[in-house]
Amino acid sequence: GLVVALQSAAGLGRFEAGHLLPDVASASMVREVLPLLVGLLLAGRIGAAVAAEMGSYSLSGQVAALRLLGRQPAPFLAAPLLWAVAFVVPLATAVGLVAGVAGLLAGATGVLGLKAALVLEGIQRSVHQRDVVLALGKAVVFGLAIAVASYRHGIGPKADPSELGEGATRGVVEASLAVVLLDCLITHLTHR
Repeated sequence: GLVVALQSAAGLGRFEAGHLLPDVASASMVREVLPLLVGLLLAGRIGAAVAAEMGSYSLSGQVAALRLLGRQPAPFLAAPLLWAVAFVVPLATAVGLVAGVAGLLAGATGVLGLKAALVLEGIQRSVHQRDVVLALGKAVVFGLAIAVASYRHGIGPKADPSELGEGATRGVVEASLAVVLLDCLITHLTHR
């Protein structure tokens, strides 16, 4: 929030529109910056962990054992993962939204010298319930994309432990790319 406030102040100051800082900064943070930032951070953290975990299941023969028993591994491994990530990413995004707005308030009042009442009015004017719902909806979609990408790259057959790291890397890259592309698509579809 603080960085967005400082960057917005610099740009708006050139046009003598500094009074619009709370409106512009809060809207951009809630609608775009924070959901994307949290999605990318968790794509790296969750993507690597899940791909490595699924790879270790594959490497240790647990996936093969499920298949030998006539069971597909997805209901046992992917389904709980999808539910967990679909819950955690929006939760982390909600925490990020609160922290971002608090950072914006602190930066705008403490560093830039704006009055707190002015900042809060700008936030209330520019951030609507629809924006928060959209941010959390994006987070659910991002979480599902992260889970699918990391599961897909982790679950394949592994001949040795070096393939485990390669799968984790591919999972993180694909999850990160999916988050960015999905953000572009959702933004395009919802801001017409």
